[in-house]
Amino acid sequence: MIWLLVPIIIWTVALLFMGLPHFIYQIIQKGKAKLRKGAKLARRSNPDESMVKSIEEGMLDMIHIRNLFFIGSIIGLVLMALGTVALCAVLVL
Repeated sequence: MIWLLVPIIIWTVALLFMGLPHFIYQIIQKGKAKLRKGAKLARRSNPDESMVKSIEEGMLDMIHIRNLFFIGSIIGLVLMALGTVALCAVLVL
């Protein structure tokens, strides 16, 4: 009976891998909002700091979210298939 936990754990890890890019995307969006706000406030007092914050925001834009979602989906699908194979092996044995 304890062997049935193996496929369930594998499926849970697969779902975490598939959901992880969404949380990363939210964190990136929050970081961008903070940088934009800081850049607007710094534009009045210190233009150099505003430029640095704009560069940092540009670096965050370079992260390809679609690739992150695609890779997370592929890893999740492979883990789900592995969990299904493990379930079949448990049920046969």
